[in-house]
Amino acid sequence: MKKYKRVCIVGNSGAGKSTLSVKLGEMFHLPVCHIDKLYWMPGWVKRPKNEYQVLLENVIRQDEWIIDGNNKSTMPQRFERSDLIIFLDYHPFFCCYRAVKRMLLTVSRPDMADGCRERFNMPFYQWILGYRKHVNPVVLEHLEKHGKSADIFILKNPKELACFMNQLQC
Repeated sequence: MKKYKRVCIVGNSGAGKSTLSVKLGEMFHLPVCHIDKLYWMPGWVKRPKNEYQVLLENVIRQDEWIIDGNNKSTMPQRFERSDLIIFLDYHPFFCCYRAVKRMLLTVSRPDMADGCRERFNMPFYQWILGYRKHVNPVVLEHLEKHGKSADIFILKNPKELACFMNQLQC
């Protein structure tokens, strides 16, 4: 099995980025950083941009990490330092279903800032449903420009992810 040291995971909300990052962190013995935990402060308050960027830069400069999250503005820095990039390009309806399920079954998440409780938020679900149209092109552009030194896997569904995980364990 190839040993990766810097792994970036991107994809729509509800795709399973945080779950995957924890699994890979255990597999590769790497520290995990959830972008949402850096970006949000308690009560769904956005952290000041310069403070967020400093926190993320401190992680990116490390020799080993797994970073999961979307933030388009920081993809270039993350992709350039990654040796593995995983793009969970799941269908938006599937992601929306999983996000609603998570909202119904989860009060708080370990990958989120304290005080950011799951809630029903129509603009959030609309964002999930529009992800392929509005965010995918940006992700693909950043992969093309900044992911040249990384192994890149674009996975379309949980079955492809399961096959990918089996290959990693060989």
